[in-house]
Amino acid sequence: MLELREHHVFIAGTLIASLISALSFCPYYPVLVDADGNAYQWTIIIRVVSMVLIPLFAAADKTADVQAKADAKSDANEASQEAQKAYRQSISSLLLIANWGAGIAKDPPSRKKTLLKDLRTVSVAATHGLSIAPQTRATYYTLKTTADGRVLGEPVSHGRVEESTTIWEEAKDPAHSVWGIMDGEDVNAPIVRSTDEDKKDWADWDNKRYKSFISVPVKAGGVQFGLLSLNAPKSEDLTETDRMAVLVAARIMATTLSLAHEPPALKELEDSLDRLRSDRAAGLGSVDSSMANR
Repeated sequence: MLELREHHVFIAGTLIASLISALSFCPYYPVLVDADGNAYQWTIIIRVVSMVLIPLFAAADKTADVQAKADAKSDANEASQEAQKAYRQSISSLLLIANWGAGIAKDPPSRKKTLLKDLRTVSVAATHGLSIAPQTRATYYTLKTTADGRVLGEPVSHGRVEESTTIWEEAKDPAHSVWGIMDGEDVNAPIVRSTDEDKKDWADWDNKRYKSFISVPVKAGGVQFGLLSLNAPKSEDLTETDRMAVLVAARIMATTLSLAHEPPALKELEDSLDRLRSDRAAGLGSVDSSMANR
């Protein structure tokens, strides 16, 4: 019945039956009445049938309309329940990171180093739980600063079976998009899709099991701790809600890491990045001077 309603069968039937009924009462058509103006028997039958069909079609259309509204309400309730479930799941995941971080902040320095390793595992598991997209994988990459540049490695993953083995080395690929993400504002971290024409070179899409990802820098002030990433098998799987969820998870993680590190250690992390930038700027200046003296 719903399918007939969608194809406007009942409305069309009502209109046609009404038209036939009206025409059957026209006294000027010789095919409908005899010479004395009396309706033929089959004309009367047409009138009765058409007048019966009119309310039947109207009633069927009304019944189908009520059923369609009931189904729509049921679908809306189901969608609302799914949305509430996803919301509760996201809040629980974020609270897991926050609670873990609060515990680390209160622990003595002797335990913090061990607990910080566990924080990565907890964070990626919670980040994976933030999204309702199927077959996602969350990964955290720890940042280390060397004399040659930054390195994002030691990946910890949760989600799909395969583990992330990617390691980014700034010295080998200084123009890679990941360094732009690390140096940019976390709130500007985009959803990157394989279908984005301006981001075709952001990943080796042909050899990746994912077709979309969100990568957010985990940093506080001038201190960069790492990169939190969520990817999915299809280009349209991840949404703006997923992006904001990963952003919040990255900020909670950055705050936790800041609280877990002693002030001298945080200062050393910030100074190491500043020294790297200064050395690089000095190196570029020396190259420019050399070129100018030639």
